[in-house]
Amino acid sequence: MFNELLPMLEEIVAMADNISYTNFIKDTNLQQRCLEKIKSVKDFIEENETCLNVKEKEKEEYEKVEKEKLESQKSDETEISKEDIKNTYNSIKEEIKNIYNSVNHEKFGINPETLWDVIKLDMPFQIKRMKTIMETA
Repeated sequence: MFNELLPMLEEIVAMADNISYTNFIKDTNLQQRCLEKIKSVKDFIEENETCLNVKEKEKEEYEKVEKEKLESQKSDETEISKEDIKNTYNSIKEEIKNIYNSVNHEKFGINPETLWDVIKLDMPFQIKRMKTIMETA
């Protein structure tokens, strides 16, 4: 799932790469486009979670294979357990799903300051976490 999710997040971050905070706050079209992309990420996660729930046995088998990979790659590095990977994976999914709700309030609309923080701080952090998990798995 991270293989598909990572480029989606990177695209959102790139949308605000070459714009100042002041210009971002003024550019409601860009804010709306970013919000739409964030919603598509949220929807992607929710759709894939549903699929994963249906295929729980496949997920368990995948996790078993990933753990075996980790065990075969052990060296002097800090050991990352199957449970650590699963917890981080679930944490990332939940945080990304909650991002949309944090920047888009039903009654008040888009909060551009929060959207800026999400794009500039939260998403790069989640991207880094995903890359770390992908490298160790």
